[in-house]
Amino acid sequence: MEIALMLCEKKLEIASLKVQLAGMDKEEFWAKKAILSMREGLISTSVDYYKQGLRNIPMSEMLTFNLAVSFEKMRKFQNCLNWFHICLLINPHSVDALYGLALTCLKLEMFEKALEYIELAIEDHPLNPQREEGIDLNEDMSPLSPNKKRQAVQK
Repeated sequence: MEIALMLCEKKLEIASLKVQLAGMDKEEFWAKKAILSMREGLISTSVDYYKQGLRNIPMSEMLTFNLAVSFEKMRKFQNCLNWFHICLLINPHSVDALYGLALTCLKLEMFEKALEYIELAIEDHPLNPQREEGIDLNEDMSPLSPNKKRQAVQK
């Protein structure tokens, strides 16, 4: 009887581990773990969860953005800038990443750069009727186009 009970417990543990492993390829799995750590005040643990999630899902805009925000909370502004830039590589129209870059630049007293990011965010905002759809960032365009500004700002 006791052996049967122990066997059932082990089967439950294995089933639980299988469920956990199945979720590791979903960004929500990593985001949930990171957010729970953040709520407990464990920011560095939260950063570790976002990084682990990005190892499994390298093109996750959500995990990348949240990682940048976590670095901002840790006041590691250079890391924050780097991850917001990576977020823009994943999604060149990420208004959130552009505003994140602008706010980080303001904290670093890089006022001109912050203004450039704000202007790009306004141009790319979905409610902007003049927003360009389907922009090819590699296309050679006029010097006044938003894409040329974006390329200059990202450098």
